[in-house]
Amino acid sequence: MWLLTAFATVSLFSQASGYLSFGSHQGLFEVEKRESSSQNDGTNWSCVSACKLLATTRPNNTLGQDSADYINATSEYWTNAQINARPRCFFQPENARDVSVGLQILRHASCSFTIKSGGHGKFYGESSINNGVVVDMVKINHVTVSRKRDSVAVGAGNRWGAVYDMLEPLGLTVVGGRATSVGVGGFLLGGGISYFSNNYGWGADNIISFEVVIADGSIITASQLSHPDLYRALKGGAANFGIVTSFNLKAYPYIGMWGGFRGFLRDNATVGSQLQEAFMEFGSSSHKDPKAAYLLAVAQNEGQWIWGSSLIYTEPVEAAPAFDKVLAVPGALIDTLKIQNQTNLAFETWMQYPQRAENTLWTVSTKTDIRLVNFFFNTWVQEMERIQDVKDLRPNAVVQFITKRTVQQMSKNGGNALGLGEEPFLMFNAEPSWSKVDDSPKVFSAIQNVMTKVKDEARRLGQEYDYEYTNYASQYQDPISTYGSAVPFLRGTAANYDPEGVFQKLRSGGFKLYGGRPERQDPQA
Repeated sequence: MWLLTAFATVSLFSQASGYLSFGSHQGLFEVEKRESSSQNDGTNWSCVSACKLLATTRPNNTLGQDSADYINATSEYWTNAQINARPRCFFQPENARDVSVGLQILRHASCSFTIKSGGHGKFYGESSINNGVVVDMVKINHVTVSRKRDSVAVGAGNRWGAVYDMLEPLGLTVVGGRATSVGVGGFLLGGGISYFSNNYGWGADNIISFEVVIADGSIITASQLSHPDLYRALKGGAANFGIVTSFNLKAYPYIGMWGGFRGFLRDNATVGSQLQEAFMEFGSSSHKDPKAAYLLAVAQNEGQWIWGSSLIYTEPVEAAPAFDKVLAVPGALIDTLKIQNQTNLAFETWMQYPQRAENTLWTVSTKTDIRLVNFFFNTWVQEMERIQDVKDLRPNAVVQFITKRTVQQMSKNGGNALGLGEEPFLMFNAEPSWSKVDDSPKVFSAIQNVMTKVKDEARRLGQEYDYEYTNYASQYQDPISTYGSAVPFLRGTAANYDPEGVFQKLRSGGFKLYGGRPERQDPQA
């Protein structure tokens, strides 16, 4: 590895800027790759080289496989599919300049990489990688309130629980995630459904500006006034354009919240009908009180199927009139509704999703038809009953009413990347967990059956709606292809800022602008 020593001793940095100046040194990577190509042992030698150079230039930010902190870094994921990957190294930048240096090293080495914010991705490769480099944003975790208290700069390495902890004592909040463990970066770049979405839109619609490092290492600010095409593309276009280091978010006053969960046995058909009717009526009339939110779910506990209603009000008001119909449904076995803070509500949500298990998320959308709500839940229970031999199966499924007011908010601030119209729709989510990876094919097959049947039924009823929410889509789905007329815009924007296709070719996993579904790779390979 003498070449890396030579590379590290030459003048890599401009005294003025501190950025890498590759120029004539780029060929060193090419020589090393040619010399090592004969060593066909499965090792990604370009990433071996990249990790050594990262460790030389940023020793305090690079975790090699022999580092004591490496194991801790590999465990900071939601699902086992990501935990079981073995990156060549983790690169943990502290600021945008570090990201720029690291990205140039990876690009010139032709080393595959992935980007990790909170590690809440659903499948292997979304923010993990074998033999490549994880650009782990964990150290970029600032939460800085503006002097006017009207915006908050949030580092991409934060999780939402930490953000709320910082803002609540100040009487402020932002349009963020509904679970404390979810990372800021992936949530916002995928769209970002929030407790506040009926009032203010999705998280992406409330981003004032992005600090982003693009493929050539440049650090730029994308906003309505500066790089407006990139600004729009980043609002739902995922990690296809650069590495976002900081989000400047619109801040809103905060005085507390009310909410929680009500659970009912599903074997009472009357209760099921009442809950579904209340859910649909709530969605249709949500413009009357945009501070209210309602999700309807089914889950299984010790063999019993349960209806679950998650109710949220974004002020500390008990039992607001918007919830009259659902609160009138009798027979609740569980009721956690109370005035509490946002952090506690988000923690309660997080507790419903076990860490370090086999987890997955899938999604399908339709127009707003109560027949499809009933069909989805019936089909879900039928398919899950067929796989009850799956160890530790927790077969949760949820429907959300994406209201007209919510989608109308998507046109503000220059619009977003999602390509949605202004009509409301239903978003169905499959959210099971289980304990043995050997059962995964069986679970995935059952979920696929549900998704296919719901799409077919929606088509039969003339109620189909072609949209898959990126943050809930599985590796067997292709959400960006459902963005419709926005897809050519996104591809054109990517070509402008990343003409070599670094974020389409070297960035591993995740959802791309070309190529369809993410490739399912074996994390043990």
